[in-house]
Amino acid sequence: MPYSFTAERVTTGFAATNEARDVTSSGATVYGSVTDGGQVAAGGGVPTYFFEYSTDPTFGSGVNTQSAIIGSDGSASAVLFGLSGSTEYYYRVAVTNVRGTAYGVGRSFTTSLNPPTLIAPTGLTAGLGPPPGPITFVWQYNSGGAAGGQTAYSLRLTGTVPTLGAGTWYWDGSGWTATQTWIASPEQAVTIAASFFEINGQYTWSCATADANGDSDYA
Repeated sequence: MPYSFTAERVTTGFAATNEARDVTSSGATVYGSVTDGGQVAAGGGVPTYFFEYSTDPTFGSGVNTQSAIIGSDGSASAVLFGLSGSTEYYYRVAVTNVRGTAYGVGRSFTTSLNPPTLIAPTGLTAGLGPPPGPITFVWQYNSGGAAGGQTAYSLRLTGTVPTLGAGTWYWDGSGWTATQTWIASPEQAVTIAASFFEINGQYTWSCATADANGDSDYA
């Protein structure tokens, strides 16, 4: 008596690499889309989905892998962390099934500069006073590897300032402004007169720096 059966054919999976998002000085979220080549339908189990990333555009050395999260529509994503600032990384999505590994085309992103280290004051959270004198903000530029070092800085303050009121303000060299301001200078400190602060005001501050590689995040 003859028997019949249906053969399920498994092919190499498909992988396409998409654009990275949320790139910072130390991480990024990478995206792609994948198919399993029919392996799940054939009862062969779930393939392995992952991203490769490296500073080598050929993926020939220093290759790291990160498991991918797969959506019901075949979307793939992964969060990369522990990256170096001001560095170009190459990445691609991949799927491995019983037929082998399929890779998406390599793409790249560049992390932003490492944010500066704030030195003093660490945060103006105590009342000023009346202010006894000028306040000096000091930070340490964290090199992104660019020749020439820091080329500009942006000082940001949150709190109440005279004539402007409460909000987030940027120092433009002569006063506070609501518009983000970059001051072209290698200096890693700025001194601001007490008259630019409210008596008994409470403040927090942060600073961003720039060099030939670009702009850092605020610290």
